[in-house]
Amino acid sequence: MWIGTANSITRLRSPFATLFRAKGLVLLPSLLSLAGCADVPQQYQPSSKTSSNARLLSTETISIAVEHKSIQLQSDTGVDLIDVDLRRSRVRPIIATSDIAVRHGHVSGRSYLPTDWMARRGGIAVINGGYFGDSYAEGYRDFVGLLVQHGVVRHSAPPIHGQGSATIPAAIYVRSAFGTLANGDPVIGWAASGVGLTMRKTPMVYSAPLVNTTDTKSVWHVDNAVGCGPTLIRRGHIYVNDHEERLINSMNRPRTFVSYDVVNGRPSQFVMGIVSQASYREVAMFLKSYFWTAHHSKVAAAMCLDGGSSTQLSYVSRGRTVSPLDTDVDVPDSIVLVPK
Repeated sequence: MWIGTANSITRLRSPFATLFRAKGLVLLPSLLSLAGCADVPQQYQPSSKTSSNARLLSTETISIAVEHKSIQLQSDTGVDLIDVDLRRSRVRPIIATSDIAVRHGHVSGRSYLPTDWMARRGGIAVINGGYFGDSYAEGYRDFVGLLVQHGVVRHSAPPIHGQGSATIPAAIYVRSAFGTLANGDPVIGWAASGVGLTMRKTPMVYSAPLVNTTDTKSVWHVDNAVGCGPTLIRRGHIYVNDHEERLINSMNRPRTFVSYDVVNGRPSQFVMGIVSQASYREVAMFLKSYFWTAHHSKVAAAMCLDGGSSTQLSYVSRGRTVSPLDTDVDVPDSIVLVPK
């Protein structure tokens, strides 16, 4: 299995990356000309439960049981994803961060481009991670949302008191988080932790995004986690809870997502990727269709990470870094596929 390193990777941008950034579009057929794309474009047959006319444009194996796929959803909408067979592959997802500390009264970390995170971790694929705040000349950005590293909460994210509006009632809520267990399995939940800058809190996972006396919570035994949102799919069903998490955005725009199914009690396929322009619900519908079509399984959980100008995906192909979308936005954390 080939694993890229910082010394062997050279950056190769999609020729349409500028158009993607400017208009939210990506002309995915361009990826067919890249070395290693083995499959001829074919009709991608979605589940009968959707009306999508999606087409699989290219498939490339980038490691054992790890594939990059380009899929056209509509004439102006495309998906690039990395599909990992967790049972057979030799990689696992991690949440890459560095140099976390309290600076200027906030918890921040070193910020890099996702391609740099991938190279620094010796990974084969990367997407951008969670929301972030202020940036500093020293090359750091503040974290926004829950951050857990090696079982320790590094940035707290207590339940949020939403004041409400004309369309949203006042409520206490928590946001979605993507985590990994000690064995590398991915997990998604509504999670929160204690108040303050102290970096030793216990993450808790909730049964629902809105916190009330009937909800249950328990210790979230994750090795690493990053908060973002909203949730797209919960227990196999579409559950777009952008209103509950106060992340309302009905516009079609670039999105970053993570998802997985569960077979015999454990995640089997892990899929992470980007959409050039879509609503939250359209991303959820695509993932539900994709898992059934590609793997004859039901997607168990899915959520969005930071979108818009932060949306980025890159992977290593034959010693080169291929970036269907690379916006040059540096981020304090990324999801990287690294060797087990």
